[in-house]
Amino acid sequence: MSEASTRLEDDLTAVLAEGATGMIEVREGRRRWRFFLTGGALVSSVSNIRAEQEAAVQKARPNYSPERVLQAVTIRRLRSALRAEEATWNLHPGLEADTPQAINTGLAILKALDGAREESDLTRVLGPVLRGRLSASAGLTSLGLPSTLSGFLGALDGSQTGQEVVDAGDSNRKEVLLGLWLCWRLNHITVEVSRRRKVDLNDIAGPLNILALIEEGLAEAERQASSQQASLEAADPDPPASGGISDLDLPTPGFAANAPSAPAAPSAPAAPPPPKKHPMEEQLLDLHARIATARNHFEVFGIEWNSEPDEIRKIHLRLAQSLHPDRYTDASESLQEIATETFDKVRAAWEELGDEAKRSAYIDRVIHGKKTEDELAMEQLQAIWNAEASFKRGMAAFNAGRITQAHEMFSTATEGDPAQLEFRAYWAYTVFATYRTTDQEKAEGGLRTLREVLEANKEQDRKLDSGWALLGRAHREQGDLKQAKRYLVTALKLNPSNADAQREMRRLTGGEPGAKKRKDDGDGKEAKKGGFFKNLWGKKK
Repeated sequence: MSEASTRLEDDLTAVLAEGATGMIEVREGRRRWRFFLTGGALVSSVSNIRAEQEAAVQKARPNYSPERVLQAVTIRRLRSALRAEEATWNLHPGLEADTPQAINTGLAILKALDGAREESDLTRVLGPVLRGRLSASAGLTSLGLPSTLSGFLGALDGSQTGQEVVDAGDSNRKEVLLGLWLCWRLNHITVEVSRRRKVDLNDIAGPLNILALIEEGLAEAERQASSQQASLEAADPDPPASGGISDLDLPTPGFAANAPSAPAAPSAPAAPPPPKKHPMEEQLLDLHARIATARNHFEVFGIEWNSEPDEIRKIHLRLAQSLHPDRYTDASESLQEIATETFDKVRAAWEELGDEAKRSAYIDRVIHGKKTEDELAMEQLQAIWNAEASFKRGMAAFNAGRITQAHEMFSTATEGDPAQLEFRAYWAYTVFATYRTTDQEKAEGGLRTLREVLEANKEQDRKLDSGWALLGRAHREQGDLKQAKRYLVTALKLNPSNADAQREMRRLTGGEPGAKKRKDDGDGKEAKKGGFFKNLWGKKK
């Protein structure tokens, strides 16, 4: 279990236990994961790995419901992040997901850990818990665990040790270990490590200190026992050959002050002579200093990036022979560590450069700065997120009547995600609205773009009723009331509840409060009585 994945588990469960809101970001090379939590619950996740996208899961499991696909995707992403051996992570408190969803948090973590952790890892981490007696809180059943496991752990009342609980699980041993770990981390299980001391996560400043505190309690008990034994030996340095003193006769530590003084400790032996200098020490230190500052694998070997494969192979062989840890078994411990560290860097360089395909990809990525497919996918994903955020800000300005500011936001959104026709529709209308009175050519260009967007939208399943409403609004502002009405009718047929189209139609028909009713709808005919909606849908027969 790597330190990075352990710290991810700690951060994740700490945020859950505190009922906090935030985002945990995990990175390993070019792979990225983001986990959003709201009020202590996992509500969203993001990954740049293709196999961890909802479409991939839906394709592999076509019978899965959308809710089950979401749960499976979350488990896959958590499991991958927990398996990452050299990951870095960052916690961003307070950062919320744009579209939170209902995820069974407890079950997702349980399943992810099941695929990422060996039973031996769990047993080692839970060592102090397995030795203590366990009591469950009333809220344990709210974690979303399987009902059998939740009922089994919810019955803990302090009469059993953790090891007895695991042994009772029989064939479900690992599931019980996982459940114990999660409930313990989330403060739903209390561990009593002795008759005198009870440990609860709420008594601890931070979630990472629980193991240290439990071990401290055990160590304190051992120190007290050792102190009593030392006092006994000082009071009676020559105990009888048989029988001995019972536990009831043990003197208290206060009595040791009257005991005879202990014999003086023997003088410390003379310090050993300093070890002899290893014959390869200077060569190793020089190599270590050079390789430690290398910026890429080619600099580790001390060659140019376009060197021949045979040259790379020969240099690797020579370095591997010089740095192999077996050559430093008679050296000091610090020198052995330096040799191992430097040897590992050489080995890592060879793993990339010794294979032709990997070397070519490494040259493209590191030397020429080309981005990988995963990096490009992540950039595209980030651009989409940014475009959506700009569009939301643009809509806020648009609805407030700040057309110029809205146009700038819509321009940014369209550049970030050109495929979004809705972004282009609002951008096109704000071009028209911005230049309607100052530059007729640009204004007409905006309307042409809006019509092109609506034409392209005919091939899509989701129809842009908002685009037709914008086109109707533009024609009303130009005074072309007949065309305006036709476009607004189209918008209302697509979505009768479109508030913008309804408002624009009331302006046309004089139905807006305070406005005079129009006698002419733009084509020379008087408007029929009965209101717009009655005329639109026809009289009921």
